[in-house]
Amino acid sequence: MAACLGASAFATFGGACLPSSPPPVPVLHDGRYVLVSAGAQTPPQITFTDSAARRVRVLADTLQFLTNFHTYIERGEVAITPAGSPEQAPSRIALGPDDYTPTTATTFDLPVTLAGAAHGTMLSDTMMDLRMSDGSHWTYTLR
Repeated sequence: MAACLGASAFATFGGACLPSSPPPVPVLHDGRYVLVSAGAQTPPQITFTDSAARRVRVLADTLQFLTNFHTYIERGEVAITPAGSPEQAPSRIALGPDDYTPTTATTFDLPVTLAGAAHGTMLSDTMMDLRMSDGSHWTYTLR
């Protein structure tokens, strides 16, 4: 019993040391995941340069998942600045539906997002991190 008291990773039941249960594994749920940040930026300050060398400012971005079918749809609002031109008026976008690929119990790959392909990691049951093709990390929360 004295050994159990010194080990915080064990519980005591009926005089026996029992290992504590591991924390639950976060999973991707059906529903809408809303963009809350990209690094230190929050919408509408999030920007990236697309393959056409245009500056894209992300005003809003939502990923809607249907996990039984491994599909998702992306909806958002962006303002695009073509090279050498002023920023255009914001416009709504919709991408998909597209299929995603689960890679482990907590990770998945998205072939298409407004910022390119992405690798997703569930941080909790309500929060995910997307590592975009440019190496940036975008955080979404389930709403």
